[in-house]
Amino acid sequence: NPVMVFNEDSKDINFRVESNGNANMLFVNAGEDGVVIGDTDTNSQILRVKGAGDLVELVSTNAGAGGAQLILKHESASAANADSVGIINFTGLDAGGNGTQYASVTGVATDITNERGNLIFGTRTSSSSFTTKLEIDFSGKIGVDSAGKIAVGNDLPIWSGQYGGAVFLKGNNSTAARHFRASIVDSNGAQDSSKHLTLDNDGDVT
Repeated sequence: NPVMVFNEDSKDINFRVESNGNANMLFVNAGEDGVVIGDTDTNSQILRVKGAGDLVELVSTNAGAGGAQLILKHESASAANADSVGIINFTGLDAGGNGTQYASVTGVATDITNERGNLIFGTRTSSSSFTTKLEIDFSGKIGVDSAGKIAVGNDLPIWSGQYGGAVFLKGNNSTAARHFRASIVDSNGAQDSSKHLTLDNDGDVT
């Protein structure tokens, strides 16, 4: 089939297409080997889309049950366990106008022989700390934060929408009186002090 080639001699010459309201509706940055929609700055990316409001829509016209798919694929000639095969980073500006990553979702190939993977959720806790807060392994087990503890304070409510109640798991971090307590609470989170089960650090149940 016939082919139209622009810049076949690989010159450092940019290519720009204007729309009615945007002078840089499509911009090919020759020197940076990048394509930009809505701007001229590639920000060191191969493809960058910039604009106000909603930016990307993926539409599937499949008549079957499958909808639109977004595939993040890692094709490495030296694939290994613990490779990050796809990452979604959530970034924005801090108070000083600096680009900052605040959260991420990462797919990890934990066992390439048996084709197993984990999903990791990370968040920023300070300017110098970005850590894993939750990880779902290949078997469906959930680990919470890098220390393996529940990172929601000392209390973890498990709600039941069907009956309007909940089981309230409460931990006590006091060295002298560690215990595990399961309490019944109402739909507003109020605990009934007379209806709970406590397992103390001696193994006694009350």
